[in-house]
Amino acid sequence: MKIIESINMVEQFRKPKSKKKRMIKKWVKQVKNWRPIINSVYLADGTIICHPAIAHVILQSIEQTEKTFFDGLNRAKLDGLYYE
Repeated sequence: MKIIESINMVEQFRKPKSKKKRMIKKWVKQVKNWRPIINSVYLADGTIICHPAIAHVILQSIEQTEKTFFDGLNRAKLDGLYYE
């Protein structure tokens, strides 16, 4: 599984009350008016495409799952429940 991080997966959640083009341009340039799209994770041909913040969360959950899986597997070997 491959994870591609795209910084372009953001949405503008704050917009100016003014409808003037000049003000809209200023608001678009400010980073504080943008946030990552939380619910948009795309899966295509074994590749995950998402925002870097979401990729970090995904990788942490994968590491935690692997850790608990292999800890349980090692305990099973020590208890004699797992035969090779």
